Parts: sequence; C-alpha cells; structure tokens
Amino acid sequence: MRSAAARAIALLTAVGAVGCTTGNDAKIVARALPDADLSSSSVDFGTVSWGETATRQVVLKNGGELPMGIESIELLAEGMEDNFSLAWNPNGILCPDEGEASSARSVATDTGSTPVDTGGGGGGADTGGTGPASGEVTVLDAGCTLPINVTFSPVTVGEVHAAFAVTTTTEDVEGNAKPAYYRDPDQIKKVVMLEGVSERGQGNVVVKSPGVDLGHHYVGETSSEHVYILNVGDGELAVSEPTLADDCDPAFSLDLSQLVTDRPLEAGESTLFDVVFTPVDLDPALCDITVTTDDPDTPEVTVSARGNYGTDPENKPPTVAIRSPEVGYLHNSADPLVLEINVFDQNQPATTLYCKVKSYLNEGGSIADCTPTDESGHVFVEIPIDDLETGTDTLKVQVTDQSENRAYASTTVLWMAEFPDSDDDGDGWGDDDPTDTANYDCDDSDPTVYPYAAEIYDGKDNDCDGGIDEGTEGSDDDGDGVTEVDGDCDDADADTYPNAPEISDMKDNDCDGTIDEGTSFYDDDGDGFSETDNDCDDSDPDINPAATEICDGIDNNCNGLKDQQEGCIETDSSPIIVGGIRMSQSAIGVGESTTMTVYAYDADGQPLTYLWQEDADLTELGHTAIDNPSGQSITWKAPDELPSGSQGEVYSVTVIVMDPDGNQDWDFEEIWVYPESVSTTIDEVIQENDKGCGGSSSADTGAAAALPVFSLFGLFAAARRRRREDREED
Repeated sequence: MRSAAARAIALLTAVGAVGCTTGNDAKIVARALPDADLSSSSVDFGTVSWGETATRQVVLKNGGELPMGIESIELLAEGMEDNFSLAWNPNGILCPDEGEASSARSVATDTGSTPVDTGGGGGGADTGGTGPASGEVTVLDAGCTLPINVTFSPVTVGEVHAAFAVTTTTEDVEGNAKPAYYRDPDQIKKVVMLEGVSERGQGNVVVKSPGVDLGHHYVGETSSEHVYILNVGDGELAVSEPTLADDCDPAFSLDLSQLVTDRPLEAGESTLFDVVFTPVDLDPALCDITVTTDDPDTPEVTVSARGNYGTDPENKPPTVAIRSPEVGYLHNSADPLVLEINVFDQNQPATTLYCKVKSYLNEGGSIADCTPTDESGHVFVEIPIDDLETGTDTLKVQVTDQSENRAYASTTVLWMAEFPDSDDDGDGWGDDDPTDTANYDCDDSDPTVYPYAAEIYDGKDNDCDGGIDEGTEGSDDDGDGVTEVDGDCDDADADTYPNAPEISDMKDNDCDGTIDEGTSFYDDDGDGFSETDNDCDDSDPDINPAATEICDGIDNNCNGLKDQQEGCIETDSSPIIVGGIRMSQSAIGVGESTTMTVYAYDADGQPLTYLWQEDADLTELGHTAIDNPSGQSITWKAPDELPSGSQGEVYSVTVIVMDPDGNQDWDFEEIWVYPESVSTTIDEVIQENDKGCGGSSSADTGAAAALPVFSLFGLFAAARRRRREDREED
C-alpha cells in the first residue's frame, strides 16, 4: 500500500514540472477538478407487480471544469442486485454547448479497469448501449451529463434493496505528461441506493391429490375421497366446477357441496370436493376429472381416480366346500343333481362372490351358477340331468372374489354309468389304462386324487396333471421363487414377494403391508402429499405444496420459486449491507474528519448492532480514528501527522453488522490521508502570448495542490474483489 501511494506522489510531482515559466504575459488560473454530481443519491421504485418493470433515470454530471474519467458504473454485489439492471450509453452524453447528445469520448487504458457491469434483472432501457468496451474509460467533459437508466424487474417478492456505484479515475501518466481526465478528488466512488417492493399477486393452484384410489369395494357399497384445491399463490384464484371425462366409469360421481366457486379463493385459502365411488360391478374402474382455474401457469389439472384396481392388500381369498354329494356319487335318478355348497369370504358378502360349477366332461365349461342368495354363503344348486354328461364326471366349484382371488372344491358324479372295475378308491375313476392320461387316476388309493380334481395343499398331484399343489399356498405360481406359505402376498405376480423392491404400481411389492412406500405414489414423510401430489421433497414433512414459504434457501411449497422469489416468512435471516460503507469524503488531509455510514437490511426486522474496526497501522500509532465504534454512522478522524517522509497514506475501515441471533454481514473500505487538505482545484498557467508553451500548462504549485488528482484505483478494486470473494466463501 505504501509503495503504491509513493508512486502516485512521484507521478504527481512529475506533472507539476512543465517546461514553461510564467512571465508578464501569463496568468495563473485555478481550475475546478471534476465533481461527480448525481441527480439523486437514492431511488425508490415503490411497488411493482411481478412480471412488470419500472425504469428511473439518474443523471451524472461533471460539476468541475476539467474532464472526468468514469472508470465504471456497476451494481454492487450485495445479494438482491438481480432485481435491477443499468443501461447507459456514452453516446448519450449531453453537453451545455452542444444542445444534443455529443459523441462518446472513450480512451483506452491499461490500468486494469473493470468493464461496465449492467447487472441482472430484466435488462435496461433501450439506450443504444450499456457502456464502453472493456479497457476503456469514458470521459465526461466539464458541465456535461450522462443519463443512467435504472430498471427494476422483480425476480423476488417483497422488499428489495440494492445499490450501484459510479467510480471515477485519473489517467495514469508518466513524466511531464498532463492527464487527459481526472477523478473526483475527494469522493472517488459515489453510491446510489435502490429500493422497491414487488408483489406477485397471482393465484397458484395445487390439487391434492392428482391421483385418488378409492380402494376395493363390492357392488352396492359407496366410498368417497376428498380432493383439495389449494391457492398457494399471493393473489386470488378462481375455481370452476370440475368435470368428468366422457369415458369415465359410471361408478364415479362428484359431490361439489363443499366446493367454493361463487368467489375467488384468497391467497392461502383452500376448498375441496369429493370423488364418490359406487361400483356397479367388481371390474376395475377408472375416471379422469378436470379441475379448471384461472391460474395462468396451470389452467387445468387432471385428477385420476380409480377403484377396485390392482391387488387389495387387505384382501383374503375366499373359501368353498362341497358338503354333498361326496366323491363317487352315483346319480341314476331323473331328478336334478343337487349340490350343497358353503361359500365364505371375510372381506365381502358371499352374495357378491362369483361362483360357478364347471364340468370336466363339458371341457371345463360352466354348467351352473352357485353364487349364494343370502349372506350365509350356504347354497343349494340344482343341475338338470339334461346338463349332465354320461359317464364319470368331475364337477369343480370355482369361487372368485373382487380381487380375482380364487378358491376351488371338487367332487365326482357318475351319471348313467357304473364304477370302473379298476376303481379302488371309489372316486369313479380307474387306473386300468395308463396311456389314457385324460381318464387315468394317478393314485387310485386316494379319493382326493383323480382327473380334474381341485388341487389342495397336501403335497400331492390331486388333479393328475403332473404338477403338485399348483394354485395353492404351497406352490410358487408366479415363478418368483417364493410361495404363499413362505410369505408371498400375491403369488400371481412375479413382482411381489417378501423384500422385493417397491415400485409405483399400487401393489405391496415387498409384502410388508404398505403399498408403494418409498415411491412417487407414497407419502413417505407423512405430510399428506406424495411426489405425484407435487411434493418436491417427500423426506421432509415441512416441504409440500401446502407448506408456508420460509426464508431458508429451500422451495418449501414446491412451486419452483425459492424464498424472496415469491415472498417468504423470515425466521432467522442475516442482515445485508447495501451500498457498502458510504463516506462524505474518501480523501482528506491530516487532522481532518469525514463521515462514514452504513445501511443494512434485515428481512426479519431484528435490531442490529454495529462494530467498526480501526486500521492496525493507526492502532500502532496510538491514534483513535473512530468516534463511536458501535454507531450506524461514525466520524472518522485522520491522524494529525503522517509517518516521517510519507506523502500520503491509505487506511482501511471495516464494519460488522450483526443481529441478536449472531447472523452478520461485513464490509471493508479504504480512506486516503494526505499531508495537506485535499484541494478541489488545480492551478493552470494561461499563456496569453503563445511562445512555444502550447497556450496553457500546469504550474508547479506544490504537491499539496495536486495530491488528490491521481487515483490508486487498483487498491480500491482489489478491496472490493476481496470482499466479494469473502462473501461468496461465507
């Protein structure tokens, strides 16, 4: 820091030594150095609705008599700057003696100047450009003005605060050269504060649940499920009556008695309607329901409803028993054959089960309906003799429940026939011809084994088809390697068995009693929403479409917007310093004072404390520069003298802003102290008779007059860069 200041002083001294002397025909004139005069130090945009923009203009004027160099005009990186943008064009400079826009006067520089940063947001006004090219300095002549258009295009909701800075610079020259432009001598950087309020004011619909499963019910039962319509926006939301699709199953209807349609829903309000399911049969039923609102982003939401669909995890298979006739019944009467059957199901009335009597001699076709007529499940079935086939027949009773689980029982009947001589067990089937596999009793010592018999879990091939226990709880019917006895809860589905991976199919794949857990169909965190209900984090119950948006960096209500993008409730926000440390003067003489102030925005409104810190070099000198280290504004006093031989010093100032929860932000700036008061003028010699001195020149009036002319902007830029990097790390 010291060597840079010393170099600036050396450059200054060189400028003072010009090759002309004053004579009788010359006079010395004090010329005012540039004054970066801004038409406003703050801009309040008021309230701007989401999606709209507002533009204000701030005019920069050179209030001095010498050309002013504009190093940069840029938004400060404080965290909310994306809501604003800057647009300015050097070709838009107006000068008092021109009456119209002057031509841009930019000069190339190798001093490491930063290019103009127009910021984020929605872009600036159309001014034909946004500043000079990188590596150029815009020169604003005396009395000229440069319009700067500031545009507020909200990308967050609520209060918005930011700032932009105009930084001036002096040409870095060597030897006796005279700078082509100068900086503002005592305020290198001028800051303009920006503020506004954004209101989103738009309804945002979330429907819970987009998928409605009414479960499994038998004919005549009625069930219903609520469908909630939530307005999670911050404006009104109008809801129309939902409609059923044309191909909707007749089992579905809507109950709209609780639905609010006569007025818009306020922000945060909800309403509901019921999907009603009354099965007309036991077949799977599907229906799509359309919910229409005036949400411009989502005008229609489809709710898919289903009932009697998939496997019912609570369902137990039915049971059936033939009480009479017994196996091997000989029927030679002209009366109908009567079967006495008991049917039972613990999940549904026996009258809702499908029961059929099938005949082996009739190629397995149905010859009678055995569905009980009362809930006792006890039924007598008469089969006319005209429906019987001559010979030994196996009659199999098949009972099916609403989930298509089946149970079987069988008996044998001989109609107009005699027992075969080879029938040893009395079931009507013999074993005299092993080649006649269709009529061969594969175990003629067991009356439960015969062709087409009902397979039971007994380790035998009851139906003589070569398989053992197939279709029973002891057989792996779906080929997944697990039987019902071993815990397979659906042995007709190869994707279902103990510890199987759970998939989104409305089935209990892993047989743990829970359907679709860990998948997009299941509400894993218990907040009432699954991924299919637009829950964007189903592991956190505080994150769901109905949640309140909290200022925590998370999209709590799953609408794709975070925190201030839509407005949020502050619970523990950090303060944000806006505009940096603002000084009444950034360059002063020994023993003089300047005012420094800082503004911090804290979204949750907590009281803030301030801590200003001295430069370590001043502490070593035993000098106290800060009058009130805990104030929002301070008076900073320069030391009464500089180190021996110093022609100028640069001192740092740091401020830390903290809330009661310990959240904090900090800023850093530098102030220049010179051996003498900073002059806002520079003396020039005006040669009335041109004798080779070029008309006018700088007079050697001493270092004090020229000290503020030269900018050590590189140090300031480095300080800003350090602060930005530290903020990003934090």
